[in-house]
Amino acid sequence: MKLLRPILWSVAVLAALTLVIIVLAFNTSVQTWAARRALANQADMKAGVGRVSAGLKLIELNDIKIEKPGMVLNLPSLTIEMPLASAAGKNIAVKRLVAKGWKVDLSVPPVVQKGAAPATATTARSQNASSSAATTASKEPFSFDGVLKLLRLPVDFSLDEIDVEGEVTFQAEAGKPPSRATVRFTGGNLKAGGEGRFNYVSKILMPVTDAPVSELTINSVIVVLMDTPRTLQKVSIVTDVKAIGQKFPQGADLHSELVLNGGKAGEAYLVSLQTPLAGALKNLFSLDASFPAGATSLSGKWKMDVSNADVAPFTLGLQLPVFSATGEGAFEADRTFSLIHTSGRVDNTVEQLAVIIPELTAVGRIRNQLDFDLSKQGDLLRIERFSVAVSGNKPIASVQALQKFDYDLGTRALKVTDPSAELLRLTLHGLPLAWAQPFLKDIVLSGDDVRGEFFVSARNGGFAMRPSAPITITNLNVSQAGKPLVRALDIAVKMAADSTQQGWQADISELFLRSGSATLLSANVKAGCPAGDGQPIKATGRMEANLPALLAQPVAAQYATLLNQGVVKGEFTANIDTTKQISANFEVSKLGSAKVEKLPLIQLGLRVDLQPDGQIVAQIPLTLDAAGRKSDIELAARVKTAPALHIEADVLSNAIYVQDLLPLQALAASLQPEQKPVQTAKPSAQPAKAEPKATAKNGAVKPEADKLPFWNACTGLLKLALKEIVYSPDVKVSNVTGQLKIEAGAISLENIKAGLGAESAAALNGTMTFEGKSPEPYTFSGEATVTGFDPAPYFKAANPQKEPTVEGKFDVVSKLSGIAPNAALLASKIKADLTLSSRGGVFRGLALPKAFSDRFQGKSGSLISNITGVVGALAGGSKTGNAAAAAIELASLLALIPFDQLNVQLSHDANAALTRMSDFTLISPTIRLTGSGTILQQEGVPLLKQPLTAQFEMSSHGHVAELFGKQGMLQGGTDTLGYSPLFTPIKVDGTLAEIGTDALMNILLQKLLASSAGPLGNLFGK
Repeated sequence: MKLLRPILWSVAVLAALTLVIIVLAFNTSVQTWAARRALANQADMKAGVGRVSAGLKLIELNDIKIEKPGMVLNLPSLTIEMPLASAAGKNIAVKRLVAKGWKVDLSVPPVVQKGAAPATATTARSQNASSSAATTASKEPFSFDGVLKLLRLPVDFSLDEIDVEGEVTFQAEAGKPPSRATVRFTGGNLKAGGEGRFNYVSKILMPVTDAPVSELTINSVIVVLMDTPRTLQKVSIVTDVKAIGQKFPQGADLHSELVLNGGKAGEAYLVSLQTPLAGALKNLFSLDASFPAGATSLSGKWKMDVSNADVAPFTLGLQLPVFSATGEGAFEADRTFSLIHTSGRVDNTVEQLAVIIPELTAVGRIRNQLDFDLSKQGDLLRIERFSVAVSGNKPIASVQALQKFDYDLGTRALKVTDPSAELLRLTLHGLPLAWAQPFLKDIVLSGDDVRGEFFVSARNGGFAMRPSAPITITNLNVSQAGKPLVRALDIAVKMAADSTQQGWQADISELFLRSGSATLLSANVKAGCPAGDGQPIKATGRMEANLPALLAQPVAAQYATLLNQGVVKGEFTANIDTTKQISANFEVSKLGSAKVEKLPLIQLGLRVDLQPDGQIVAQIPLTLDAAGRKSDIELAARVKTAPALHIEADVLSNAIYVQDLLPLQALAASLQPEQKPVQTAKPSAQPAKAEPKATAKNGAVKPEADKLPFWNACTGLLKLALKEIVYSPDVKVSNVTGQLKIEAGAISLENIKAGLGAESAAALNGTMTFEGKSPEPYTFSGEATVTGFDPAPYFKAANPQKEPTVEGKFDVVSKLSGIAPNAALLASKIKADLTLSSRGGVFRGLALPKAFSDRFQGKSGSLISNITGVVGALAGGSKTGNAAAAAIELASLLALIPFDQLNVQLSHDANAALTRMSDFTLISPTIRLTGSGTILQQEGVPLLKQPLTAQFEMSSHGHVAELFGKQGMLQGGTDTLGYSPLFTPIKVDGTLAEIGTDALMNILLQKLLASSAGPLGNLFGK
C-alpha cells in the first residue's frame, strides 16, 4: 500500500494535467506558458514543465518535475492519445497512455519549500466552495447500494492501452540507505461490454544484500468488467508476492485475492490472504460478504489464523513482535450503517512488544481472549455477549458481561434483562507492577501485583460500579537513583461509581496507606457531575495522616526523629465550572517532639478561584493556637498570568505571638546537621583585619552571577497590614503597614511603618535594582529610622532576671546597602550603618558582679572583709576603712548611671558575621564614657545575646572622681570639661543583655589590696 499510494497519486496528477491541457490552445508555446502558469499557482508544491503540445487527438508533455514535501517526481515524457472533442462531451476515450522513465523519490526529507506562494484569493474561494459543497453533501443521508455502485464514474470512460513504467526510491528503514522499486503497469481493453485486463509488476531491492529480505517481487493481475461506459460489473485483483533474502533463500510467498462481483442478483465481496504451508495454502485471513439485490443489509463472515512468521518476510524490514492470532466472526449492517451487528471470538498471544515500544520490554508473553456479540443502532448499544481475559503465566485481568443489556450512549439510559442481577464483573487478578517500571526512568518499583474486583449493576436507569474487593498493592517499595523513597507500603482503595441520566458520581470511600501495623494515611473522596453540557464537576474529600509514621518512610529519613506524635486532618471541596474553585482546611494537632516542648496547634486554610480570564484569586489563612493565644496571618492574592505574570497581594494579621513561633523555629533548627565545636580566639575589642577576598587569581571560584533577576517576568504589589506583633508582654510592635512593589528592574520597600510603643515609631524605605551586565548585578540601598525608641523592654525580654542594660528614649537612623552576584548571596551581603542617640536615661552597663558586693558585707567567709577589718583596726581604721567604703559606694554609683546624652554608632556586615560598635559616648554629670567594640554574630541567636567585646575610656567628676581617687585609679589632672580620666581603660565582655565587668572588679580589688599593703607589712614586722 505504501508503494501504491505514490503511484496512484502520480496517475492522478497525470490525469489532472491531461484535463488542464485539453482546455489550452493548440499552439505549443501558448500551451507551455499556460501550463507553467497554472502549475506556479499551486501553493503546496513546486512544479515545472518543459514543453506542452496538445492537438485534437494527441497530447504530449515533456520534462515534467513536481516537488512536494517529502516527494520529488521527474517525468521525461507523457503521451496521451484521445479525442478532445469527445472529452468535452463527457466521453473520455483514451486510445493510448504512455509514461516511461519517470522517477519518484520519497526519501527526501518532508520539508516545506521556503518562499512557497501563499494561497490566492481564487484558491481560497475554491476551497471554501468545496468545503461548502462537502458540508451540504454530508447532510444528505447516506444509503449503501453496493461497493460497485460507489465506484460509478461521472463520465463515460474507456481505455484501450496503457503502459506506465518507472522507478520509486523510498526509505524503508531509518538510518539506512534508501530502497529502490521498479514499477510497470500495462494493459487495456477497458470498455463497456469488454474485459479490461491489466498487469502490475514491481520489484523492490533493499540496500543491504545480506538482509533477511533483500528482494521483494509483486505481481498483480487486475481484471475489470464494465457493463456500461460508467459502471463496473466486476473487479478482481489477484496478487502474488515473493520475498527472497538471506533468511529465505528459496523464497517466501504470499497470495491475496480481492473480488467484487456485481449483477442482477446483487453484489458479493471476497477478500483472502494465503501463504503456502506444507504443500497446501494456509488461510491467513478471509472475508466473505454479500449485498443481495433488494436486500436491506450487508452481511458477511471473517476468519483469521495469522502469525508474525507469516507476514514478516513482506514488511520491508519492519520489525514485528512475536504474535499469533486466531478468530472468526460475523457482521451485519443496514444500508445506512445506523444498525451494525458484530460477533466473534479472538484468541491471540503476543510477546517482544519492545520492538514497537521499548518501554514494554517488561510485559513478556501475553494472551488475550475476546468473545463478543454486540450491536449498535443509533446511540443504542446492545451487549448480547462480552468477555475479555488477559493473562501471562497467570491471570492478569478480565472483564465479563453477566447478562444481556442495552445502553444508550446519548442519554446514558440502561435497560437490563434482570435489574436485580449484576451486569459486569471487572477483575484485576494480578497486574504486575513491573509493567510500569520502564516508563519511570530512574525510579525503581517493586512489590506485589495490583489486585481488586468490581461488579457493575443497573441503578436508576443507569449503572453503578461497586467493589467486591478493594484494589490493593502490598509491600510496595520505591527508590530513585538508588536512594530508597518508600518501604514496605500497603495501599488499599475502595472505589465506586454511578452513571445515570441524571449524571455521574465517583466515590473513593476508603483509601489507606499502611506500613506494618501503622496507618500512614486515610482518606475519602467524592466527585460528581449532573447530566448536560457545561455542568460543573463538584468534589469533596477528607484525609487524616499520622505524621511520625509518614516521617518514618525513607523519603523523609532526615525528619524521622523530628516528631513522636502528631496528626494532620484535612478536608477539601472543589467546583470545576467556568470559574474553578478549590477550598481546603487543614489542622495539625497533638504535635509532640522529644526535642521541643509545647508545640502549637496549627490551622491552615486555602481558597483558590481560577477565573475564565486566567486570573487566580487566592486566600490562605494560617492560625497558631498555643496556651489560649492565637496568632493569625492571612495572604490574600490576585494573580494575572497574561500577558505577563502580575501579583497583587495583602498580608493581614490581627496578632502574632512570637513566643509561639519559637518552638517551631527550634524544631526546624534541630534539623540542621550537627557541627563539631571549633575552638576560636576570643574576639578582640580592636576591629579585626579583613581577610583578603578570594578571587580567581588566588585559586578561589567566583560565585556565578545571575543573568536574570529572581523576580524576572513578574510584577506586583504586596501590602502589609499587621495589627500587632507580640514579643513579650512588654515588647510589642503595632500597626505594621507599607508595601513591597515589584517592577521589571527593581523591587522597592515603600513606607514600611510600625509602632514600637506609645511614643515610638519606625519607618523603612529601600530599593533593590538589577543590572544584568554587572558581575554583581544586585544592588540594595535603603534607610530605616526609629524615633522615641526605649530598648528597656527588649533587654528585659532577653534577660528577665536582670535590670535592663539601658533605659531611655533613642532616635535611630540606619543606612542599608549591599551588592551581590546572585540571589542566594544577597542576604549575606547586606551592610547596615546605624546611629543611636538619646538625651536622657539610665545606663547599667558597668554594674559590678554580685560577687564584688558580697566581699564587703562582713561575712565570715569573706577574705577581703576579714583582712580589711583587722588591718583597719590596727591602722586606726582611717585609710583602709575609707578605701573599702569608697569601693562599695563606687560600685553602687557605677551600677546605675543616669546620663544626659548617649550616642553610639553600629556597623553591621552580614558577610563578615560581625557588628562593630564605634564612637560610643556617654555623658552624665559625674561620668564620661567613650569606647568601641564588636558583637560577634551567631546564627539563630538574638542580637542582645550575641558575644560582646568592648573597651571604654572613663573620666569622672565631682564625688565620683573623689571615690576613684581614693582607689588610686586617676591619672591626675582634668580635661577641658573638668572630668578626671582613669589611669587604665575598662574592658567588658559578655552580651548586651548581661555585660561582663570582671575586669573592672579586678582593678578595684587590686587597688583595694594595694592600699592595705602598708598596715599588713607593719602587722607582720616588715
